[in-house]
Amino acid sequence: MQNHFAKGPVENAILESGMEYTFLQPAIFFQNYAAAWPTVAQTGVFAEPYSAERPMTRVDNPDVTEVAAVALMEDRLVYGTFQLCAEGNLNRHDVASLMAAALGRKIDVKTLSFRRMGEENQRNGGRVYTLH
Repeated sequence: MQNHFAKGPVENAILESGMEYTFLQPAIFFQNYAAAWPTVAQTGVFAEPYSAERPMTRVDNPDVTEVAAVALMEDRLVYGTFQLCAEGNLNRHDVASLMAAALGRKIDVKTLSFRRMGEENQRNGGRVYTLH
C-alpha cells in the first residue's frame, strides 16, 4: 500500500540522523469503520478491498494515543519500533457479525477492488468502503 511504502524513506532518514526516535506503527484502526457505518446500516452490506477470510489485526485509537503519550513524556520507548494492535485477529465475516449484533440485522460481506474503493473514496469526499 502506497501510504505504508512512503513511510520507509522517512524512517530511514530519522535513523541516519542520529536523533532520538520512537516509531509507532499502528494496525488498522477500528475507528476507520465509522465512515462506512451509515452505509452498512442502510444497505446491510460491508465491503472492503481485502480477502474476507483473511484475519487482520486492528487497534483502537485511544490505545495508540496512550502509547504515543508514553513515547512523548518518558524515555522508556526511545529507539524502539512498536507495531500496535489489539488482541485477536478478525476477518471480515467476524466484523460483519459484530456489526449485525449491534444493528440487530444480517450484514452481508462483499469485496470491492482497490480501484473501486478509490473511485468511491473520491466520490464521497474521503469516505471509504461505501459499496452498496
